[in-house]
Amino acid sequence: MTAIADAYDPRFGMRAFNPATGQSLHLAVDTPFLSWQTRWATVLPGDQVVLQIGPQITLVDLNTRELAFVAFGYSPVIVLDQAASTPTVSSPAQLPDGGRPIR
Repeated sequence: MTAIADAYDPRFGMRAFNPATGQSLHLAVDTPFLSWQTRWATVLPGDQVVLQIGPQITLVDLNTRELAFVAFGYSPVIVLDQAASTPTVSSPAQLPDGGRPIR
């Protein structure tokens, strides 16, 4: 299972960590001209994550490390089939470094 953490502060962004493979991903948008918060990360089956980045809803494929625009909006709600696995939202404490950004 992949652990996900998102933060109110744009500098920290979204962090994902897969303990089985040791791979991690840090996604943030924070420049002097543009600063977007990452919020409401939900892990889907197949290691895909739906989350809000700034004013848009996006889909991140953790295996291919690709980011896709889904729609403009806030607070995405995820509904799965009965046959699909239950999505999980992890706390920063489950990440190996307690949720601090990779530097």
